[in-house]
Amino acid sequence: MNTESRQRGFLLAEICIGLLLFTLLVGMVGPSGFSLLSHLPRLGGYLELQRSFRYSCNQLEAVVGRQVRRVRIQTHWANQQQQLDCEALTAQKQYQFYVKSGVLYRLTVTQVPGRQAEQGYNNISLPGVEIQALAAHRVAPQVFQLQLDLRHTKSGSRATFTKEFWVCNGIVEEN
Repeated sequence: MNTESRQRGFLLAEICIGLLLFTLLVGMVGPSGFSLLSHLPRLGGYLELQRSFRYSCNQLEAVVGRQVRRVRIQTHWANQQQQLDCEALTAQKQYQFYVKSGVLYRLTVTQVPGRQAEQGYNNISLPGVEIQALAAHRVAPQVFQLQLDLRHTKSGSRATFTKEFWVCNGIVEEN
């Protein structure tokens, strides 16, 4: 006689235990998962702020790092906003970094002998990020610290970032 059982499948008790464990797991993990989903826009906004700060600093460092002989940190008399005035190693160029209407700008003035000075404005901040304030102060004869207060326009995230810059071929002055 053949006494092997040919029954296959799950018992109703096994299915109920599996369903109970799944329900408990969803009950424990679910609320934190929904909380994480609600914070994703703010997290994305903060990452965009970091990206914008790095981009602006790279643009500034490309000029200040090796191309200037003097950086003057000045406070504008009308709006009390700080700006950076830079004299290039060659006497024909000057740079100015300032914030206007939430955007960081670089003004380049080129003076060619016998001709009128040429000016060029470049936006060196990313769209979707508003620069609330620019603050700078001298740390050492060749080093200054820059602080930018940023706000992400879509998510409303705000952050303040700070970085030190070396002026390799010049000095830093603070007025």
